[in-house]
Amino acid sequence: MGEEHRVKLSRMRKIIGNNMRNSNMNNPKTTGFMLCDVTELLKMKETLAAAGNKVSDTAIFLKAIAVALKEHPSMNSRLDED
Repeated sequence: MGEEHRVKLSRMRKIIGNNMRNSNMNNPKTTGFMLCDVTELLKMKETLAAAGNKVSDTAIFLKAIAVALKEHPSMNSRLDED
């Protein structure tokens, strides 16, 4: 876990957050899918495997997510009552 930062929300952001939470709690859940070209990913895995470094798809995706969250920390946040 990283360091926690709390940011005071404006009145408008509180209202939006409350509406989003209510929407999430009261509406049915759905799942979305996206097709991605992973040709370069597979080439990288083959190169790593040839060098004796086997890496799973999950490990690569987790690394990509970690890098993205470092660049966009607000995407890894939650709404408190305050």
